[in-house]
Amino acid sequence: MNEPGNKSARPVCQQTLPEPQDALYAYLDALLQEVPDEQSRAVNLVTPAAQQQALDTPPQPVEEKTAVVEAVAAETVVNAEAADVPEWAQQSFQSLMFSVTGLHLSVPLDKLSGVIPWNSDHIVPMPGHSENFLGLLRHLGQNVKVIDLARLVVPQNGGPDIVPAADRVKHILLIDDGRWGLACDSINEILVLEAQDVRWRTCAGKRAWLAGTIIDKLCALLELDALVKLLESGKEQA
Repeated sequence: MNEPGNKSARPVCQQTLPEPQDALYAYLDALLQEVPDEQSRAVNLVTPAAQQQALDTPPQPVEEKTAVVEAVAAETVVNAEAADVPEWAQQSFQSLMFSVTGLHLSVPLDKLSGVIPWNSDHIVPMPGHSENFLGLLRHLGQNVKVIDLARLVVPQNGGPDIVPAADRVKHILLIDDGRWGLACDSINEILVLEAQDVRWRTCAGKRAWLAGTIIDKLCALLELDALVKLLESGKEQA
């Protein structure tokens, strides 16, 4: 079990990740190595030379999905004491902000297994799966099931407007010990948060992937344990 209380001593707070992209991956690598873990997992964030060209072009700005933001806000509560705050948020915790098709999201750093660059040539499509499933990626000796997170969190009526993954995705966030990969368009900053910084979801919410919304940043905080269960069930939806 991770010890979130150990993170409060870290000096990183709302620090914009450095460029070029090699420095970005080295920075994330150092942060993830600091996250305590009973299993002492190894995290590899080195940018392969063959994938560097895909990382050089910054993502183009996309209109924010206001419908998603409004729907997420409706399922969260302001008072942390009135919500079921996850165990990993009982003390200060770090969270990585990122974006998919103009929607700002965040993931607890100690729930992240790694970050690797996107390269469509390394993704093996699997016919017969939903459009949310981009294919398999071989990484560190195991198959990573790569999901287009944008199609998962944007409502179905916004799906046709989503730019194809090959034209916008720049990174893959590894979760569940590297068994799943979340395709994202850009990586933004690291935040240090307290429970009161988040509007936590209510029990009535239908979005299992939602832990809450970060108040100052107006972005959704993901609940990765619930997201993994949703993906494994094959019933993922916005």
